[in-house]
Amino acid sequence: MKKAITTILLACTMILPNTIGTIAQEIDEVNEINEVTTQTTGEQKKGLRLNVSMTTFLYMDKWTNLTSDNNLFTANIDVTNVDGNEADIKVRVINEEGNVICEPKIIYVGNTLRFGPIPANTGKYIVQAQSINYSGYFNLKVKD
Repeated sequence: MKKAITTILLACTMILPNTIGTIAQEIDEVNEINEVTTQTTGEQKKGLRLNVSMTTFLYMDKWTNLTSDNNLFTANIDVTNVDGNEADIKVRVINEEGNVICEPKIIYVGNTLRFGPIPANTGKYIVQAQSINYSGYFNLKVKD
């Protein structure tokens, strides 16, 4: 019995350093990927932020939620009404209670407007849009 336990322990001590070395190497590779991604996006201190491209249906008579964020960092939200859309849009930002944080602004086709700054840690915010004179599908971009 002692011989079997000794053999098992010996096998574990031979395998374990290789496993730990492999795991450490994989962690280093992931850290390198994260570092490259961070440098490429220009968000070296903040990491990944809001960056959404979408096609969504907008109504003339009601607001449509585009996206939301938990607001861990101060936010300056850029919304683009992509060139080729059929109409101009109105965009606003509200909080979870429905209170307007950033007043509605008109974004003409092919243009981008900035909303904010929204102070960090002030709760979840929601970006909403509404068409001005055409209900239909729109291509939009939302970035922070």
